[in-house]
Amino acid sequence: MESSGCLSEMTDRNVCLVDRMDRWWTVLAEPGVVSVFAALTVPLVVGTLDARLHTPLAVPGYTLFVAVTVVGERIVPQYAFRLYWIPFVLCCYAIAIVVTGIARACFRRGIPKADQ
Repeated sequence: MESSGCLSEMTDRNVCLVDRMDRWWTVLAEPGVVSVFAALTVPLVVGTLDARLHTPLAVPGYTLFVAVTVVGERIVPQYAFRLYWIPFVLCCYAIAIVVTGIARACFRRGIPKADQ
């Protein structure tokens, strides 16, 4: 019996199970995810560290941070303000994964051609 190089003999359309797991890992850390995550977090962090560098690019991240803070204050009012950075970072990462997944699905589907 010849081995196909897979850890498991279970294959789906001639794709190894290991290869499918590698694809999930690359989806979670691909350049699109990193770019969207950086666009949400970096301007807000830079503006927080030095107020002179606060730009309009921080508005999406700032809006998300305010929303996380409002929800956090309602749920657990005794926590310090700086602890809301953890849910903010997790929300930004989740949004980055969703936005990148939607973009990948749209690009795979292709742009419909206009009838001429």
